[in-house]
Amino acid sequence: MNKDAISIKTVGLSLIALLLSLEFVFFPWLDWLDEKKQELNNVKAFVNKQERALDSKDNLTSYLEEFSKHLGEIDKIPTLKEKQDPALFWLTAVDSVVAKYEVNVDNKAPQREVAINDTYAVYTGRLNISGEANLILNLIYELENIEQGNRVRQISMFRDKAQPDVIRANIEFIRVFKRQ
Repeated sequence: MNKDAISIKTVGLSLIALLLSLEFVFFPWLDWLDEKKQELNNVKAFVNKQERALDSKDNLTSYLEEFSKHLGEIDKIPTLKEKQDPALFWLTAVDSVVAKYEVNVDNKAPQREVAINDTYAVYTGRLNISGEANLILNLIYELENIEQGNRVRQISMFRDKAQPDVIRANIEFIRVFKRQ
Protein backbone atom coordinates (compact mmCIF):
# COMPACT_ATOMS: atom_id res chain seq x y z
CA MET A 1 0.00 0.00 0.00
CA ASN A 2 1.20 3.35 -0.56
CA LYS A 3 1.41 6.22 1.82
CA ASP A 4 -1.46 8.19 0.30
CA ALA A 5 -3.89 5.30 0.75
CA ILE A 6 -2.78 4.86 4.37
CA SER A 7 -3.12 8.55 5.11
CA ILE A 8 -6.58 8.62 3.49
CA LYS A 9 -7.62 5.61 5.59
CA THR A 10 -6.23 7.14 8.79
CA VAL A 11 -7.79 10.50 8.05
CA GLY A 12 -11.09 8.81 7.14
CA LEU A 13 -10.98 6.64 10.24
CA SER A 14 -10.12 9.59 12.43
CA LEU A 15 -12.99 11.60 10.87
CA ILE A 16 -15.38 8.70 11.43
CA ALA A 17 -14.12 8.41 15.02
CA LEU A 18 -14.57 12.17 15.46
CA LEU A 19 -18.11 12.08 14.05
CA LEU A 20 -19.00 9.09 16.21
CA SER A 21 -17.56 10.74 19.30
CA LEU A 22 -19.49 13.93 18.47
CA GLU A 23 -22.70 11.94 17.91
CA PHE A 24 -22.46 9.64 20.92
CA VAL A 25 -20.39 11.66 23.40
CA PHE A 26 -20.36 15.41 22.75
CA PHE A 27 -23.99 16.04 21.65
CA PRO A 28 -25.48 13.87 24.43
CA TRP A 29 -23.26 15.76 26.88
CA LEU A 30 -24.66 19.09 25.54
CA ASP A 31 -28.22 17.74 25.89
CA TRP A 32 -27.43 16.65 29.45
CA LEU A 33 -26.09 20.15 30.20
CA ASP A 34 -29.30 21.72 28.82
CA GLU A 35 -31.42 19.40 30.96
CA LYS A 36 -29.41 20.30 34.07
CA LYS A 37 -29.73 24.02 33.29
CA GLN A 38 -33.49 23.59 32.91
CA GLU A 39 -33.69 21.68 36.20
CA LEU A 40 -31.66 24.43 37.87
CA ASN A 41 -33.98 27.12 36.47
CA ASN A 42 -36.99 25.16 37.72
CA VAL A 43 -35.47 24.90 41.19
CA LYS A 44 -34.71 28.65 41.18
CA ALA A 45 -38.30 29.42 40.17
CA PHE A 46 -39.58 27.15 42.95
CA VAL A 47 -37.31 28.83 45.49
CA ASN A 48 -38.51 32.27 44.33
CA LYS A 49 -42.14 31.19 44.77
CA GLN A 50 -41.35 29.90 48.26
CA GLU A 51 -39.65 33.17 49.17
CA ARG A 52 -42.65 35.15 47.91
CA ALA A 53 -44.94 32.91 49.95
CA LEU A 54 -42.84 33.53 53.05
CA ASP A 55 -42.89 37.28 52.36
CA SER A 56 -46.65 37.21 51.96
CA LYS A 57 -46.89 35.52 55.37
CA ASP A 58 -45.88 38.83 56.96
CA ASN A 59 -48.58 40.63 54.97
CA LEU A 60 -51.07 37.94 55.93
CA THR A 61 -50.31 38.52 59.60
CA SER A 62 -51.02 42.24 59.27
CA TYR A 63 -54.22 41.52 57.33
CA LEU A 64 -55.28 39.08 60.04
CA GLU A 65 -54.72 41.71 62.73
CA GLU A 66 -56.78 44.24 60.76
CA PHE A 67 -59.51 41.67 60.19
CA SER A 68 -59.72 40.81 63.88
CA LYS A 69 -59.99 44.53 64.67
CA HIS A 70 -62.93 44.84 62.26
CA LEU A 71 -64.46 41.67 63.66
CA GLY A 72 -64.85 43.49 66.97
CA GLU A 73 -66.74 46.25 65.17
CA ILE A 74 -69.20 43.72 63.76
CA ASP A 75 -70.21 42.79 67.29
CA LYS A 76 -71.49 46.36 67.79
CA ILE A 77 -74.06 45.98 65.00
CA PRO A 78 -77.57 46.01 66.53
CA THR A 79 -79.66 42.87 66.71
CA LEU A 80 -83.20 42.76 65.40
CA LYS A 81 -85.51 40.83 67.70
CA GLU A 82 -87.46 37.95 66.25
CA LYS A 83 -90.83 39.69 65.72
CA GLN A 84 -89.50 43.21 65.30
CA ASP A 85 -90.27 44.91 62.00
CA PRO A 86 -87.10 46.00 60.15
CA ALA A 87 -88.90 49.07 58.76
CA LEU A 88 -89.60 50.27 62.32
CA PHE A 89 -86.01 49.48 63.22
CA TRP A 90 -84.88 51.72 60.35
CA LEU A 91 -87.35 54.46 61.33
CA THR A 92 -86.19 54.51 64.98
CA ALA A 93 -82.59 55.02 63.81
CA VAL A 94 -83.64 57.90 61.56
CA ASP A 95 -85.94 59.46 64.18
CA SER A 96 -83.29 59.36 66.90
CA VAL A 97 -80.86 61.33 64.71
CA VAL A 98 -83.42 63.73 63.23
CA ALA A 99 -84.73 64.62 66.71
CA LYS A 100 -81.36 66.20 67.57
CA TYR A 101 -81.52 68.74 64.75
CA GLU A 102 -83.99 71.43 63.78
CA VAL A 103 -84.65 70.32 60.22
CA ASN A 104 -87.90 69.76 58.37
CA VAL A 105 -88.56 66.16 57.43
CA ASP A 106 -90.46 66.15 54.17
CA ASN A 107 -90.53 62.38 53.74
CA LYS A 108 -89.26 59.25 55.48
CA ALA A 109 -89.73 56.18 53.31
CA PRO A 110 -88.44 52.80 54.43
CA GLN A 111 -88.07 50.74 51.28
CA ARG A 112 -86.86 47.16 51.49
CA GLU A 113 -84.80 44.59 53.30
CA VAL A 114 -81.86 42.94 51.57
CA ALA A 115 -80.33 39.81 53.09
CA ILE A 116 -76.54 39.75 53.21
CA ASN A 117 -76.34 36.20 54.52
CA ASP A 118 -78.24 34.05 57.03
CA THR A 119 -77.18 36.24 59.95
CA TYR A 120 -77.01 39.80 58.62
CA ALA A 121 -79.35 41.95 56.56
CA VAL A 122 -79.62 45.56 55.39
CA TYR A 123 -82.69 47.74 55.40
CA THR A 124 -82.71 50.68 53.02
CA GLY A 125 -84.86 53.75 52.81
CA ARG A 126 -85.02 57.36 51.67
CA LEU A 127 -85.12 60.49 53.75
CA ASN A 128 -86.02 63.91 52.31
CA ILE A 129 -85.17 66.83 54.60
CA SER A 130 -84.76 70.58 54.36
CA GLY A 131 -83.04 73.09 56.58
CA GLU A 132 -79.82 75.01 57.11
CA ALA A 133 -76.73 73.61 55.43
CA ASN A 134 -74.74 73.13 58.66
CA LEU A 135 -77.59 71.27 60.32
CA ILE A 136 -78.07 68.98 57.35
CA LEU A 137 -74.36 68.23 57.11
CA ASN A 138 -74.21 67.47 60.84
CA LEU A 139 -77.24 65.20 60.49
CA ILE A 140 -75.61 63.34 57.61
CA TYR A 141 -72.40 63.01 59.62
CA GLU A 142 -74.32 61.50 62.51
CA LEU A 143 -76.29 59.16 60.25
CA GLU A 144 -73.00 57.83 58.91
CA ASN A 145 -72.16 55.71 61.95
CA ILE A 146 -70.65 52.48 60.69
CA GLU A 147 -70.03 51.09 64.19
CA GLN A 148 -73.81 51.06 64.73
CA GLY A 149 -74.46 49.61 61.28
CA ASN A 150 -75.62 52.89 59.74
CA ARG A 151 -74.48 54.04 56.36
CA VAL A 152 -75.42 56.91 54.06
CA ARG A 153 -75.38 55.40 50.62
CA GLN A 154 -76.33 58.32 48.41
CA ILE A 155 -76.97 62.05 48.84
CA SER A 156 -78.32 64.72 46.56
CA MET A 157 -78.66 68.32 47.71
CA PHE A 158 -80.60 71.20 46.16
CA ARG A 159 -80.77 74.89 46.95
CA ASP A 160 -83.72 77.00 45.87
CA LYS A 161 -82.90 80.50 44.61
CA ALA A 162 -85.94 81.89 46.41
CA GLN A 163 -84.65 80.57 49.76
CA PRO A 164 -80.82 80.64 49.63
CA ASP A 165 -80.42 79.66 53.30
CA VAL A 166 -82.48 76.46 52.93
CA ILE A 167 -81.09 73.30 51.43
CA ARG A 168 -83.15 70.26 50.49
CA ALA A 169 -81.40 66.91 50.77
CA ASN A 170 -82.45 63.51 49.50
CA ILE A 171 -80.61 60.84 51.44
CA GLU A 172 -80.56 57.11 50.85
CA PHE A 173 -79.82 55.59 54.23
CA ILE A 174 -79.13 51.93 54.98
CA ARG A 175 -79.08 50.17 58.32
CA VAL A 176 -77.24 46.91 58.83
CA PHE A 177 -78.61 44.58 61.49
CA LYS A 178 -78.16 41.11 62.85
CA ARG A 179 -81.09 38.69 62.93
CA GLN A 180 -81.78 36.47 65.91
